[in-house]
Amino acid sequence: MSQDKPTVKHAILKDAFIYTAANYGSDALGILVSILSKRFLGVVGAGYWTVLSVMQSYGMYATLGAKNAVFREIPQAIGAKQPERAKELQNSAYSYVLICGLIGALGFWIASEFFFHNPALKAGTKVIAFLVLILNLYNLALTLLRARKKFAVLGKIIVLNMVFVFCFALTGAYFFNVTGYACGLTLATLLSYGLAKKWGEMNFSFRLRWNEIRQLVVIGLPMVAASFLLRTFLSIDQIMVAKMLGAKSLGLYTVGLMAVQQVAAVPKFFGVALFPHIQERFGETKRAEDLRSMILKPTYFFSRVVPIFLGGVIFLLPVLVHYVLPQFKAGIPAMKILVFGYYFVIISEMSSTLLFTLDKQVRMAAVYGLLVLVAMGLNYVFISAGYGLLGAALATSISYCLFFMTLFTWAARQMMGWNDLLKFYSGVTISFLYFAISIVWIDRALNVNHVLGTALLKLLGLLVVSLPVLWRLERKEKLAAMVKQAFVEKFKS
Repeated sequence: MSQDKPTVKHAILKDAFIYTAANYGSDALGILVSILSKRFLGVVGAGYWTVLSVMQSYGMYATLGAKNAVFREIPQAIGAKQPERAKELQNSAYSYVLICGLIGALGFWIASEFFFHNPALKAGTKVIAFLVLILNLYNLALTLLRARKKFAVLGKIIVLNMVFVFCFALTGAYFFNVTGYACGLTLATLLSYGLAKKWGEMNFSFRLRWNEIRQLVVIGLPMVAASFLLRTFLSIDQIMVAKMLGAKSLGLYTVGLMAVQQVAAVPKFFGVALFPHIQERFGETKRAEDLRSMILKPTYFFSRVVPIFLGGVIFLLPVLVHYVLPQFKAGIPAMKILVFGYYFVIISEMSSTLLFTLDKQVRMAAVYGLLVLVAMGLNYVFISAGYGLLGAALATSISYCLFFMTLFTWAARQMMGWNDLLKFYSGVTISFLYFAISIVWIDRALNVNHVLGTALLKLLGLLVVSLPVLWRLERKEKLAAMVKQAFVEKFKS
């Protein structure tokens, strides 16, 4: 982002840091809530809540992607110096989400009367009806905070919401089982929504502008379809392993899935922080070329840095498995292959952002659907050939590579010619091969007769091979100075 003003760089880094820290803090507390809720609810209560939570998740589709559209359209209106249009979009979205939430709540209330005879599920479904309404409004408020780059407020709300869940939902679960848990979640969400409105200075007006609402749905609905197909693409290996190799093999395979989840979260959080900046820039000029540095720089950075974290996962996870999950040891070889492949998913983050910015979401859904079929076919061929979990991991990694090549080529061609594209590809390829060869060599060569000692030795080797890449990256981007200044500005404020 060499053309960007330093203040914009620092703002993006600060927003990304706040959003990432808030999500990790919320997730940490969420793990504790998950453990204690199961203890309070018991096996039967946890089963009831699983049914109710599935219903709740379907209720979140009631808005047909309008929130996705708002996340794009409001920053673009701000960038185009159209604050009144941004306000109109906000009010239209609120009115539409409120109506959809009320319809969804009514549907669940009716379902509770006619489809459930179990008292716990009947009462829980009635509470879920209110929860769906409040959750849709709460999620809209979070979307608007992201769209208007109010990440300081957003971070507080995310953490406070989980604190409220910890206090109210667990108390409800302890005294009133699954119905109390659902009531506590509803109260926690309602309080969080109220604070988001107050601190985010959101004043909603009920205005049904059907042309704007139709536009939001036309933009958002294909994005919902694309998100669903992307989720299917990323989970098709689990479906194929379960179907062709059985539940035990799927259990072993989850070691690899656990390995990539936390590493993949950081680029995703960074992308959320960067998204409104990209939309405002595009709103100013409507030219894809003007987004080139904001798309390519993060992709370049992640392509050089992410392999270091993935290597750390490959070396550290066997320690966790050895001491805590020894029964999953047979899943480690497949995990290593899958982690390498997930590199391509992570560095594809900015490509999908650009394509959505350019209103390509309908074609994105079609491409994702085609990639689902490719991944399914590759998994079928490799597993049928007798390669087992290793075959599934290798097939999935190949499909991830094809995913990146398809998505990035499509996105990059909106901004650059073939010569620049091939040059960028060569850099990504060299970076991947350098780390892949280095990590494989370290994994095989540096071993001692102690699990933890072996892991520490391998991490030292990874640090040594990473230093040239980090040194070159620092010389080119001066990231250390930017991060330092962003921290200083944050703590001063």
